[in-house]
Amino acid sequence: MTSNVQAQANAMGGTPIEVFGQDATGARACCADCGAVNELASLTVEDKTTGKVMRCPDCGTVMFVAAEGPAGLRFSFGSVRWIETVQRSFHRSG
Repeated sequence: MTSNVQAQANAMGGTPIEVFGQDATGARACCADCGAVNELASLTVEDKTTGKVMRCPDCGTVMFVAAEGPAGLRFSFGSVRWIETVQRSFHRSG
């Protein structure tokens, strides 16, 4: 059986990759309304005909809206205080 978190991540599809350029389902976001901090994969996702609405699982506030437009993906940050992506290590030369 698929867990709720996995189902939410699957519902988001490639949206975080298109916005952040990497798989960001493990990234965390802070709801500007209630202050809860959750991984993007745990947000409640509503798949609407106009796009995907991602809500805070704690208070239900709309945090993100992703919609396909004529020029590409339009991503609206609703009630988001901050987003923290998973840090990748990298080597600097020199």
